[in-house]
Amino acid sequence: MNVLFAALFASTTFVQVSPASPTPDTMQAAITAALANVVASDASSRVPGLSSTRAAQARTRSLYQQAGRRLLWLSGTGESSRVNALIDALLGAPAQALRVDAYGLETLAAALERARNQPSASALADADVRLTAAFVAYGTDVLIGQVDPADITKAWHIDRQLINIDTALASVLTAADAPAAFAALRPQEVSYAALTASLAQYRQIVDRGGWPLVRDVGVVRPGDTVSAGFAGDLLGRLYAEGYIGAPASLQPLRDSGGGDHPAGRAGTNTPVIYDSVLSNAMQEYQRRHALAVDAIIGPSTRRSLNRSATDRLRQIAANLERHRWMPRERGDRYVIVNVPAYRLRAVDAGREVLTMNVVVGAEYRGRSTPVFSDSMAYVVFRPYWNVPDGIAARELWPKQRADTSYFSRNGYESVRASWGSYVRQTPGGDNALGLVKFIFPNDFAIYLHDTPSQALFSERMRAASHGCIRVEHPDSLARFVLGWDDDRIQAAMHTGPDNQRVNLDAKLPVYIVYFTAYASDGTMRFADDIYRRDAVVMRAINAGAFPTDDARRALAALRRVRGARDTAGAAR
Repeated sequence: MNVLFAALFASTTFVQVSPASPTPDTMQAAITAALANVVASDASSRVPGLSSTRAAQARTRSLYQQAGRRLLWLSGTGESSRVNALIDALLGAPAQALRVDAYGLETLAAALERARNQPSASALADADVRLTAAFVAYGTDVLIGQVDPADITKAWHIDRQLINIDTALASVLTAADAPAAFAALRPQEVSYAALTASLAQYRQIVDRGGWPLVRDVGVVRPGDTVSAGFAGDLLGRLYAEGYIGAPASLQPLRDSGGGDHPAGRAGTNTPVIYDSVLSNAMQEYQRRHALAVDAIIGPSTRRSLNRSATDRLRQIAANLERHRWMPRERGDRYVIVNVPAYRLRAVDAGREVLTMNVVVGAEYRGRSTPVFSDSMAYVVFRPYWNVPDGIAARELWPKQRADTSYFSRNGYESVRASWGSYVRQTPGGDNALGLVKFIFPNDFAIYLHDTPSQALFSERMRAASHGCIRVEHPDSLARFVLGWDDDRIQAAMHTGPDNQRVNLDAKLPVYIVYFTAYASDGTMRFADDIYRRDAVVMRAINAGAFPTDDARRALAALRRVRGARDTAGAAR
């Protein structure tokens, strides 16, 4: 047997080569020539198996150029684990709501079969290049997303190109632990893993036919008498997502209840009590769906309950894609605000050290809070509020004209400057910015700040500002940002000089994000799509949420190749 061919295929489970094979040097020259032909340097030509962007074509060529136009997958010791790891990653792409149509899986499977059965130089080169093309396409999708947010929305301004894609892909090819290297390409946040688990759960729910609709019988409170049919639908609805124990049979839930609950033993119109078993489960449902946690089934809760399982699955898929849009390296310390969840988190060394409620921009008149990232540079204690001209014209000057004491009573003053005049509010407890603001200079004039309107933080819907973000515990945030002790923070806020600017020792990354499905405290949460931004993302990634028939066939073909590799490996 030819020595080179034996080395090529002993670890890749392809067939052995006959003694008539060419010499190693001749074979290597033939492979190099075949690769040179397949991976043409002409930018107008297309790499086989890769139907995506010019950038992907260029990355594929670059990987071969770096390797001296040698095989990347089907040569040398250890390639079997790397090829298997790639195939496993490709087979697992749908579990991340990635559409696989652009990966050329069916032709890849056929090329691998040809290389196994007739391992010529051209067959090896073709299979290797198709592996690389699929790798580049998959790796790029996982690293920065399948959809460019700029193509579908004007509301996302976080640069997804902060990661060096070429370096990340090249590192996989040299990693000692190939499966771990592929896993490291995925976003590493807890929420991403939770979303992938939830995607699998909701696909099962959809495959089972979804869940029952909860009929409108008016407002239902704990202890109320309801029909067994209503209670059975509610029982089935809560069971579907795991908020209540499994009934004895799912089918009765669609008719007259089910399981051991009285709703499952009564006729459809038999009166039963909306008891603590159902109401406790309802409270947990409300807690995880950003609803008032009171077990009362009113219009808002009913709308949430009756949102289809298919729609929830699409929502999960959309938020997986949003995670892929996020930069991977966020710094050791950073602040992140999830706008739909109305929550701020401060992270230090990968650990959440602070969390609080926030109030974000209202969803009308251009007040919505944009998605972007920047770096906090300084904090201002006891700040002035320089009122934007539009706000002053719409909201303040009409009140001043109606009551000439309005400005003086509320701490406003009209200030003349060389460039014109403006309205500002003087520092103090009644200032709209409260006693401290946190500045991360950006194109949107957005910042974090205190507020005298503390009652808003207990409201369920907290989209009420002009666009900036009000924080519930500004003193705690200042302590995290500056590293000062509490006494020093309180003194700066209450007795320190007005408009005192304190520069940070090191700039602090701030991320303003928009996730309507996310993990918190180890559980999956759904937030209101307050700015109605989900639909466009859901449409763009629909083929990832629901793989097409073509995708299923391609995955099945690749799965057969993977099975054949395992069988051949076991035979050795």
